[in-house]
Amino acid sequence: MKVLIKFTLLRPLSINHKKEVMLQTLICCQSHSNCFSFIKDYQTLIGAGIAAALVVWGWFKQGALNRLQAAEGTIIKQIEFHYTILDGIEVYDKEEEAEIRGKAAFDYLYRELEKFYDPRPENFSKDIDQVEDRITISFDKLYTEYGNQFGNYFKNLYLLIDHIDQITLEGFDKTYYIELVKAQLSKYEILLLAYDCIWIRWDKLKGKKFIDYAKKYKLLSSLETNELIKDAITLERLMNERYAIFFPKPNEQAKKQ
Repeated sequence: MKVLIKFTLLRPLSINHKKEVMLQTLICCQSHSNCFSFIKDYQTLIGAGIAAALVVWGWFKQGALNRLQAAEGTIIKQIEFHYTILDGIEVYDKEEEAEIRGKAAFDYLYRELEKFYDPRPENFSKDIDQVEDRITISFDKLYTEYGNQFGNYFKNLYLLIDHIDQITLEGFDKTYYIELVKAQLSKYEILLLAYDCIWIRWDKLKGKKFIDYAKKYKLLSSLETNELIKDAITLERLMNERYAIFFPKPNEQAKKQ
C-alpha cells in the first residue's frame, strides 16, 4: 500500500520530528489495513447469511413439496377407497332373481326410486315446493329399503369432495381432482346424486354443504335430463331457482359425448 505524504519544508526536520512523521505514517497504514480487513470480514458474513437463507428456503420448498405430494397421495387413496365402497354395493333384483353389484346397482336403484315416486301421472305437480317434498319422501323410502347398501357411498362421496375443497396448499389443483372424481361417475350415479342432494338438504351439517358443492364444482354437469323422473322440467326449475344449479340441455349433452 502506498501512502503519499506531502511536506512543506521551511526548515530541516529534527530527528524527533522525523520519528514522529514515521510513527504517524505507520499508524495511518495500520488504520487502513484494519478497515479493509473489516470490509472483508463483513463480505464473508453476508455470504454466509445468503448461503444460510438459501438452505432454509430449500428446506421450506422441499417441505411444501412433501406436503403437496402427501395431500395428493391421500386423495388418490380416498378415491380408491370410494370405489371399493362402490364395488361392495349389492342389491337383489326380485324380478330377475339376481344379485346386482357395483355401478350396475345404481341403474336398479334409480328404477326403484321411480317406483317410489308417486306413480299416478295426475299427481305430478308443477309446484316446486310439492316436487321437493315428493322427492324427499320418495328418496326416504328408497333409503329405508336400500340405504344400508348405498348410504356409505354418498357419505364418502361428500367427504371426498369436502376434503379436496378444504386443501389450501400452494400448487394444489382442486379442479383436476374434482374432475377426476366426476369422470368416474356413471349416468345413474349422477341421477341419484341429484335427488340425494335434495333429500339430504335438511342435514345442517352436510346437506346444505353438499348441494353447495354440487353448484360450486358442477357435480351434476353431465346429468342427462331426459332420464329424470317424469317432472323433469319442474326438477330443473327447482334446481335453477332454489339452488342455482343448471343442467345441460340434451343437445349440449350430445355434443359432449
